[in-house]
Amino acid sequence: MTDSPNDSESGVHRRLSSTVTDADIADQLAEVDPNSLDADEEKRVMQLRERFIKKYQAASIAYLRSKLKDSDVTNEVWHDFVTRWLEGRLSTYDSEAGSFRRYMMTSLKNSVAAHWRRQGRGIEKRTVRLADNHEIAQPGSDDDAASDAFYATLSSQVLNRAFYRLEAEDTLQYEVMNLLRQASVDPDADGVTTKMLAEHLGNVSNCRVSEDNAKKIKQRAKERYWLIVIDEIVAMTGEPGVDAVTSTLADLKLLRYSGRGLEQYRKMRGE
Repeated sequence: MTDSPNDSESGVHRRLSSTVTDADIADQLAEVDPNSLDADEEKRVMQLRERFIKKYQAASIAYLRSKLKDSDVTNEVWHDFVTRWLEGRLSTYDSEAGSFRRYMMTSLKNSVAAHWRRQGRGIEKRTVRLADNHEIAQPGSDDDAASDAFYATLSSQVLNRAFYRLEAEDTLQYEVMNLLRQASVDPDADGVTTKMLAEHLGNVSNCRVSEDNAKKIKQRAKERYWLIVIDEIVAMTGEPGVDAVTSTLADLKLLRYSGRGLEQYRKMRGE
């Protein structure tokens, strides 16, 4: 979205680069003094803010739909939310204080509360103060459902990107994971027998695959797939530490499936 910087560009232009992780974009925005920007720099700040929020657009809309139960109202609240974010009128996000996804959910919750106040709905729909760690305090059942919708959408996006990458890397490993995925929403499902897997891989590769080899391919495929998932998570958040990755996997309800991939990542990181 942003143009590539060149040598003649100002320091601000160079800082507002094509970085895509939450932490890096937040850090770049934090470095900008809005009172000292020229027209071109203001445009780049706007582009960076837009790039930031687009990453979470689908998840945010899923959250709002779950809360508001109306497509037109959802569009109205989302449009207002985006406008305020692009204009810098939302509470400041600090990457040191917590994840952007939690900041987003708290801000979305406040936007819904503001909508309800404008509609004259109950006093109980109060704004949630943005705590230091961007946590939402004491969610109710509708908050739980909306949060689930938010994280389920993020999870689906991460998993789909991982599948596309695995397909490009290794056809047989992709076929293993795709077969498991088709058999169950859980990629670690046991519904596919080793015999079935060996036959499927043999058909795909046009050569015989023994059950023993099928087991080995399955093990390697699962480990590689989850390493790619973790890589996608780090690319999204900009937080490569094992604790941060584990926290994101837990939020996306993927932690119990990550198994060997997370173990291998921990070894690679030496943590």
